[in-house]
Parts: sequence; structure tokens; C-alpha cells
Amino acid sequence: MNWYGVRVLYCAHITGEPSGSMPDPHYHGDDFYEESLLLVQAEDPQKAADWAAEKCRQNDRSYVNRYGQLVEYKFYDWLEVEELREATLRNGTAVLSATYRAPRGFDPEALISDRFSPCGPEELFPLHMRPQED
Repeated sequence: MNWYGVRVLYCAHITGEPSGSMPDPHYHGDDFYEESLLLVQAEDPQKAADWAAEKCRQNDRSYVNRYGQLVEYKFYDWLEVEELREATLRNGTAVLSATYRAPRGFDPEALISDRFSPCGPEELFPLHMRPQED
């Protein structure tokens, strides 16, 4: 059995119009994508990907957000599988690496901003569940 890093992607799709007269300043109508990296021990890369996909599908869920809209949080697909070459996992073990192509002279900060800017708490408000009513 080998260790693999399996990169997976989830999508949170929001449907329906927001309830109420005017949503708060945090509202926007965007969908969200979440990328995760799973460590999987398996016999080969395909079995690692299959295991990760099955595990991720167990996290699929639907709920109503604070704006009264339906949020469907679902596993989209696995993106990449990479075997971890280290015999044992320890501090500093490279789990997964990715290479990006960019034209000569491309500003690395633009790549960082476009590819790696996570959503802040205020941007995630449309995903939040509606407060429980007493």
C-alpha cells in the first residue's frame, strides 16, 4: 500500500432569490468552490481516487442559507492524484505539488491573487445556514 495525495473539488451551488426586501452587504449570488487535499493509502492511484470520490460524496448536503436560498454542497470531482514518495510521513513531507504555466513576464502576484485568494468570512455569508428559530 502506498500513500497518495488526492486533490478534490466541491461546489456549493446556490439557487433561488434571497428572501426579504434587501439582503445585507455581504450578499452576492456567486457559487463557491472548495479544493481539498486528502491523504489516502491505497494499492494504486485509481483506487486512491475511487476511495476519495466515495468518501467525498458522503459529505454532499443541501440546506437553506440565511437568505432563504437552497445551498447544494456537492462533491464535483477529483482533480489530481500524486503518489507520496516518502516511505514515512514526517514534518516537511511534500504532499502535493502543482506546476502552473504563465507567459514570460507574467506577474507572480497576479497568479497568487487569482489562484490562491481564499474567501474571507464576509464572502462566505451566503453559505451560512439560517439561524435556528426557537
